[in-house]
Amino acid sequence: MYINTDFLNKGSAYPFTDGDYNKRLEVARTGRLLYDGEFLEVFKDVWASIGTRYGQSWAEIEQVLIRVNLFKALTETFKILAFNKLPVITTSETNQKVLDDLVYGNNFFDVMKRSFISAHAQGTGIFKVFVKDKKPQIRSVNPEVYIPIYAEDDMDSVQAHVLAYEYDVYRDQYNKDKYLKVEINEKGLLTTRVYKIKNGKLDGYKEESINYADDYNWDDFLVFPFDYGRPNWRDYATSQYDDVVPLIDELVVRLSNNSKILDDHADPQLIVPEEALEFNPNSGQYIYKRHQALKIGRDGIKPEYLTWNGNLTDSEAQINRIMDLFHLVSGTNPQMFGKDIAGNLSGDALNKILLMPISKTKEMILSLEHAAEKALECALFLQDIKDVVNIEFEIGAFNTLEDLSNRVQAEVRSGVRSIEDAVRKINPRWEEEQIQAEVERIKDEKSAPSFEELIGRE
Repeated sequence: MYINTDFLNKGSAYPFTDGDYNKRLEVARTGRLLYDGEFLEVFKDVWASIGTRYGQSWAEIEQVLIRVNLFKALTETFKILAFNKLPVITTSETNQKVLDDLVYGNNFFDVMKRSFISAHAQGTGIFKVFVKDKKPQIRSVNPEVYIPIYAEDDMDSVQAHVLAYEYDVYRDQYNKDKYLKVEINEKGLLTTRVYKIKNGKLDGYKEESINYADDYNWDDFLVFPFDYGRPNWRDYATSQYDDVVPLIDELVVRLSNNSKILDDHADPQLIVPEEALEFNPNSGQYIYKRHQALKIGRDGIKPEYLTWNGNLTDSEAQINRIMDLFHLVSGTNPQMFGKDIAGNLSGDALNKILLMPISKTKEMILSLEHAAEKALECALFLQDIKDVVNIEFEIGAFNTLEDLSNRVQAEVRSGVRSIEDAVRKINPRWEEEQIQAEVERIKDEKSAPSFEELIGRE
């Protein structure tokens, strides 16, 4: 781990050499590649060894691979569980309008989703706040650029957050220079440096600083990282992909193997006597002379097709075992991905089926909630507003309209909800005039005599 910024001095080696930093970087890069489906990059060594073992060329392996991206499916499905309903973001009534402008002006729901994906796939999610054109901005940061600097006198706390962005500048069509932009974020102070990378070292830099403690009276960080709970013995991130990588690797190989077997036997092979073959010097193989009429070979040998019954039972059973382990290790179940859900289930039934995924999603949201709230409070503070922000997620809200109606009606009967509020809750897209008309209709019906009363009068 880094305990100071000496590694950013002129002449320091680049890429950086710290072990924990490189482990964090490897987790972040691998997570991004897996989420994007770049399996050939991640599993290249494993699949190359398969090619060596079975005599296939690397090009042939690429052709038959089935790239089933359960990694992206896993992250996206957890994201859907978390953001099935957009979270409610509130502060005091006086400052709610300013907060709403911040949230929608920065497309903050999308920012949270991006950070959720980064934390799940890459091990770390990061919010960054800064001022542009005198307005606070909030962004989600790629964890591959993030370097925490720990306090030497308190190794459990961070004294600075470093964001290091590498980029190229072309001198002409063929030649380019590499640069590294570094943002050193200390409490109340943001220092930006731009280095030129020359011969594997940082070569000089120009520096700019913004003193947020003096200029904006903000004496804390502008970077808000979070994860889903790394162990306290590990200084680098833990991706949610780590435990399922070997399972999905095996699944890809098994599915690809099945596909290759089926492809090889889709066109039956013809067994013919040797006299019916001729050598093709271009391919180096013997080919069958396709005559108009076929003659029976010597000793009664005749051409016949070699067929195959297509039985992949054992391989398919192995695939099912792999998927069972995948669900066990990842904290999911088949229903989470829309499988094995029959009929029109109620919200309560879905909540029970998805108990484990929903519980895991709520656990993930805890750290995201806290970091997002702090980022918004910082953005408010930079507008001279000191207030508390509260974010509430409604995770696993699968209530059907019937469930909602039954619950709201029960609340009306018990007196905890008004008729008007009930109508508004059940019909959220209705205009005010429609709501009031429905309220009057319900009141008229309630005040009208019942059938039994009318019979009694007669």
